Amino acid sequence: MKRAFTLIELLVVIAIIAILAAILFPVFAQAKEAAKKTVCISNSKQIALAMMMYATDSDDVFCPAAVNMDGQGDVSGKNGIHDGENGWKPYDMLILPYVKSDGLFTCPSDSKNWPGFGAGDFYDGEYLKKRVKRSYGYSGQIYTEAGGYEPDINTGIGTGGFYGADQPELRFKGRSATGIDQPADTVAFLENWLNFDGQYDSWMGCVYGSVFQSCDMQEIPGRTSEFDLPPACYYAPLVTTKGHTGGTVTLLADGHVKIIPWGSLRKDDFLLFKAIKPSN
Repeated sequence: MKRAFTLIELLVVIAIIAILAAILFPVFAQAKEAAKKTVCISNSKQIALAMMMYATDSDDVFCPAAVNMDGQGDVSGKNGIHDGENGWKPYDMLILPYVKSDGLFTCPSDSKNWPGFGAGDFYDGEYLKKRVKRSYGYSGQIYTEAGGYEPDINTGIGTGGFYGADQPELRFKGRSATGIDQPADTVAFLENWLNFDGQYDSWMGCVYGSVFQSCDMQEIPGRTSEFDLPPACYYAPLVTTKGHTGGTVTLLADGHVKIIPWGSLRKDDFLLFKAIKPSN
């Protein structure tokens, strides 16, 4: 007659299984996230290639984050017919012919839902039905020669937004690739997921200049660390994500992609998000 397991023996087996699960499950999760990060890096590299191909076909001028298909600020000079309210054509549609798949604009680790914010601003009714979830935001000082509300004290370039309030004639005018100082050290795209409450998207795909938004172009007096920010420098809807383990997938203006730690992005924003670097 076979002896049955005692209660203690069963508890020991269960405990061993629980210990093994506690050890292995995090390993599996890390492996899964590593695979997602690899896909995210691959997506960014293909977007980088598309950005360079667009510039090659556009007299060495980078793609803007959006053009107005009504003809207001439209660098292409086309007056398009659209079903959206304002007719903005976002960057993903501008470079889609070069990437072929709109799935490249979504990081597999980005689990946020696509909200309705800004939906009426897109140029095409068909696009509204199939809006692309964009996990990658364009840096405002890369895609336009003028943007924002206040000129930077060092360069005269507008800070914060992309509307070009100081130089409206340059709204949405793509910047020449030769007009960027140190392109290998200038952010073009980075991961730009929704904020925690999921109420906002990246609107037309832009990061308004940097993770510091309206304070992006100014050195902040009294700042002693990369996390020492006044409240005015934080605008939750468009702030960049902390991304993956080890940092945020970042595409630089020369076309290369690398992982930059969150702290480094915040600490070095004064230079990383400037197309024209200060001379001093």
